Amino acid sequence: MNRNKTVRTFIGVEISEDIREEMSKEISYLKSHFPHIKWVNPLNIHLTLKFIGNVITDDLREIFQAAEAAAQESYGFSLEVCGVNAFPDPAKPVVISAGCQSGIEGTVSLANILSKHYAAIGYPPEQRPFQPHFTLGRIKQPSDAAGFDEFSNDLVNVSFGILDIEEITVFMSELKKSGARHTPMQRIKLK
Repeated sequence: MNRNKTVRTFIGVEISEDIREEMSKEISYLKSHFPHIKWVNPLNIHLTLKFIGNVITDDLREIFQAAEAAAQESYGFSLEVCGVNAFPDPAKPVVISAGCQSGIEGTVSLANILSKHYAAIGYPPEQRPFQPHFTLGRIKQPSDAAGFDEFSNDLVNVSFGILDIEEITVFMSELKKSGARHTPMQRIKLK
């Protein structure tokens, strides 16, 4: 491989087809009310646990090894995926996302274990606390989401299903004009 070539990398969880289908329906519904929001292609929806950034291809082995070590410290668990919300502020959102209920503790624990292993090889931890979510849309102009805060009151109880998290995935992320494309490079089973 070319020593100078880099790969934009993150560690995440792939969603089940059932949850993807439910999210796709919700995005279609939301798109009909907020057509100017940049909605995520349902094929790209995932749960990010640790964003790594650009990695020299020769260093990918170390990235895989850190993920494997973290997976050996983590047991599988289930996560209830529900609710649609906006952050950082519902009145001035930047991201529209699906949230999580039961199972958050397992997700946070897994993210913290990954963070520890990546910090040990030179990838610093996030400064913000980890908040598990599934990005559904991104807002470029505040006017694109005008009225979403009132609209979102009816979306807090939307259920997408239960996600059984039994593995993590090291993804390559390519940014394109048509949107990001996430390709699994390695899947690793949890303990």
